[in-house]
Amino acid sequence: MPEIIQLSQMAWNFKQVGSDTTEIYIYDVIADKQSTDWYTGKKRTEVTPVTFKDELDKVTTGKICVRINSRGGEVFAAEAIRTAIRERIQSGTEITCKIDGFCGSAATGISAACNKTLITSSAWYMIHDPSVFLFGHYEISDAEKIKNMLEKVKQGLVSVYVDKTGKSKEKIAELMKAETWYTGDEAVEAGFCDELMFEEEKDGESAQSLYNIQNQALHDYSMYRNVPAALINSESFAGRTNKGVYGGFPQERPEVSAPVETTPSAAVSHPSKEGNYKTNKGEQSMEIKTVEELKAAYPELVAQAEAAAAETATKAERERIKAIEDVALGGFDELVAKAKFDTPVSAEAVAMQMIAAQKKQGGDYLAARAADVAESGMEGVKPEGSESGAAEAKTPQEKQAKAKAAVAALLGKEKKS
Repeated sequence: MPEIIQLSQMAWNFKQVGSDTTEIYIYDVIADKQSTDWYTGKKRTEVTPVTFKDELDKVTTGKICVRINSRGGEVFAAEAIRTAIRERIQSGTEITCKIDGFCGSAATGISAACNKTLITSSAWYMIHDPSVFLFGHYEISDAEKIKNMLEKVKQGLVSVYVDKTGKSKEKIAELMKAETWYTGDEAVEAGFCDELMFEEEKDGESAQSLYNIQNQALHDYSMYRNVPAALINSESFAGRTNKGVYGGFPQERPEVSAPVETTPSAAVSHPSKEGNYKTNKGEQSMEIKTVEELKAAYPELVAQAEAAAAETATKAERERIKAIEDVALGGFDELVAKAKFDTPVSAEAVAMQMIAAQKKQGGDYLAARAADVAESGMEGVKPEGSESGAAEAKTPQEKQAKAKAAVAALLGKEKKS
């Protein structure tokens, strides 16, 4: 198995080779700005138009080679880079593009901006309709605005591909809608690239090159629906499954047949019922049916997933117990202990149980007091001047005497009982 080359700062770099050529490496996602790794705190290696333009302005050589291994990214950021390249060409600089591994989505516009595009036969080239990631609540008017924006973006990309290939706008629109993938040979034949980098490659040499290059930038293909089976089954793909591609786990993916001059409906075929994917070298199985098979195939990945799940569960349990302790009231120790350990429930459930218990205690107390009053005979005591015919006490002395008599009568009844 070829040696894996770890991701490095080569994902974004300018390097002068010889006295007349500078190489620009675009080996990562194209973005408006660089993100920060939440774990290490370090800046990631996304290619941004600001950094690209700053570095491009420093180049003094008469020739520039843009080397691409990128799945694309933000279309407006890529268009800004494309504009910078075209302006530099207008000033007299000769700019060539070399596709070393994968050139997809927004990255294809950058390659088309160069004077000439070369590609290896084992590399990949992909065009598709623009898309947008949404999260939240949107009204019909919001959706219509987004739809109109995407349609205008597509119109711009169609013009780029028409200028490069000479195909009609309708044909390009069909190919984009189908999410069409090309090998290096097919990309040249379709007109998206101008020539192969190596006309006579030794068997396995280009595959080895593609494997090493793809390991420089961990492409996330999860947003694409028609990833070719040849790419899925390649050693470079399988060897990196636990390093971020497709979120780490095998998924069902459609197989794409040869895309050159096909209609959208003919561009996609599907895997067999057994879950195998066909390639031009035969059939290779990627089917995993049980947890044991998954552990055997990806032990490191499964261990990482189990550790992460355990850590998440532990943290959630600690937060649950703390929340219960925060709402706990005195006198409910048994209820709280049961909720924390015996029959685990949420803090909200514990609060409702305590409210119900308090309500029951209040009801029991009122019922007991009513029973005491009934047993004491106080309900039968009538004030003077009532229906019994007794005169009503009017002066303070009379009222005091009346109260003493009532108390004496009550105490005498309790002694008898």
